[in-house]
Amino acid sequence: MKFDVKDIQKIKLIIWDLDETFWEGTLSAIDSSVRKIEKNINLVKTLAHRGIISSICSKNNRESAEEKLREFQVLDYFVFRSINWNPKGERIKSIISEMALRPCNVLFIDDNPSNLGEAEFLMPDLMVGDPTVIPIILAMTDQIGKDDSGLSRLNQYKVLEKKFQDAQSYSSNLDFLRSSGIKIFIGNDVSEHLNRIHELIIRSNQLNFTKKRITIEALADLVKDKTVNFGYVKVKDNYGEYGIVGFYAVRNNCLEHFVFSCRTMGMGIEQYVYAMLNYPELEIVPPVSGSVSNTLGKPEYIEQVDDISDTQVEKKDVTILIKGPCDLQVMASYIEALSNDVQTEFNFIDSMGNQADFYNHTVNIINTINVSRQKLFKLSEQFSFISSEAYETGLFQNSYDYICISPLMDATLSVYKRKSDGLLVPFGLYNKPITDPNNWDDYMSKKVMTARNMFTINDLIRFAEEFEVIDYTPEMIANNLEFIINTVVNKNKNTIVVIVLLPELAYNGDSNFEGKEILHKRINDLINERFANNQSVRLLDVNQFIKRQSDYFDNINHYSKLVYYKMAKQLISYMTKDGEIVLSTKPKLIAIFENFKRMIYKKLALHK
Repeated sequence: MKFDVKDIQKIKLIIWDLDETFWEGTLSAIDSSVRKIEKNINLVKTLAHRGIISSICSKNNRESAEEKLREFQVLDYFVFRSINWNPKGERIKSIISEMALRPCNVLFIDDNPSNLGEAEFLMPDLMVGDPTVIPIILAMTDQIGKDDSGLSRLNQYKVLEKKFQDAQSYSSNLDFLRSSGIKIFIGNDVSEHLNRIHELIIRSNQLNFTKKRITIEALADLVKDKTVNFGYVKVKDNYGEYGIVGFYAVRNNCLEHFVFSCRTMGMGIEQYVYAMLNYPELEIVPPVSGSVSNTLGKPEYIEQVDDISDTQVEKKDVTILIKGPCDLQVMASYIEALSNDVQTEFNFIDSMGNQADFYNHTVNIINTINVSRQKLFKLSEQFSFISSEAYETGLFQNSYDYICISPLMDATLSVYKRKSDGLLVPFGLYNKPITDPNNWDDYMSKKVMTARNMFTINDLIRFAEEFEVIDYTPEMIANNLEFIINTVVNKNKNTIVVIVLLPELAYNGDSNFEGKEILHKRINDLINERFANNQSVRLLDVNQFIKRQSDYFDNINHYSKLVYYKMAKQLISYMTKDGEIVLSTKPKLIAIFENFKRMIYKKLALHK
């Protein structure tokens, strides 16, 4: 659409043509001397200090154009530069997508009507204009964006751009795994690690193939049984040591226990162990986020070793909370090597064997401070499938430098309102409400995700009598996130909250989540609109990493190992940049910040 001055406040990004637009003359002409337009250079710099970003889409030789911009001392003010001879429409579309923006917030300036028409045809909501719009913007810079004298948004997009460049280093998740130096150790002294192994059996669900829970006393007896072949699994790779992440117990060539931590999701550890054990019988109790096969053999990129030492990496004094679904353990495993204080609050299996998927739903998070404990605990006593352990969180009690939170459970669960007092409760799959009797058999037979709970028909009948399902909208999710963030920041104004956005690429082959990507996009759009200019918020967009089916693991909620790695890398890049701006105000971190940056680069930089 043609640029209209009334839309000037919507602008978040300006994409510039170069020849006869940003500068006078044509760089590729025989006389390649071009003349700078000082007011355009000043405009780009002024906009950057108002939080408005500039990019380039030009038909030119990249090296020559960037050299000229460098000469004009403005090159570093442009990000995601697209300078080549390809048609501009698709290139502009890619720039906007890679920057996680919407066309309606982007202005494309070009002196060629054909280029403007091509871009507008592909993106009808894109604002377009010829160079005559430049004086209008010059006169109204104080009405666009807001003060960003530290250039934090420009630097944020530079980090995003670097991440995209790094992502090209690996063409597939398998290439990444091969480069990761994964080593596996099988230990048999289980009695020395009973507490950790028992915790693994009780708490793990996504990669617990048999779903058999066991007391610690029964585990101690099991490992004394000479007819049982058992062992625990430790893993390390180039990025850190993961500790004890797996356990197996084989009796009469049948696996009684075959369980792994979510932090190894996508690494192929379970397939390696299964092949190492020579494919014993395994009765898999779904749902399981992964698979094993008696035909695939051992993954060739994993090396079994005789020892994995627990060497300690020097860690830094930055307090981090990662709160969300349990698959984020994979991302967290990269972060934990860098800080003495990484706290995690993931979905879990409670002491009664219930799967507390609602733990990190924003409705439940808000209930922990807005609803009396007595009322919440009474609810858990009333319904056996609702875990009372899901009301404990350090989110509002403790102070953190960074909080990383995912709204994935908000997009996955239904929300119910109690008819008597309006109490909201999240539970059950978003498209299979537990108040509908037609779904009860699926829940009691544990055929659907979120159904690893102790359902009884009486529970379900009483719940349906007391509660009704509501239309839980993206607007409600954004409102809840805003309340949570404001509450946290009011306690500690230096806290940075990183929101993990949701994947928008459809996952093929999972009827449980068919069409869920459409809901994800609606949620993402609201979050972008609400928080894009919030100085206390960073947005971690997984869609920058999820481009094809192989970037998923087993459904739309779980990603490949490479994707979690890139997510961790971006999260840490926010920390390094914010360290210069925010953390330097904390005396205890001034001395360590530069070393922190060096260690991050050493630990997480992709191999060139």
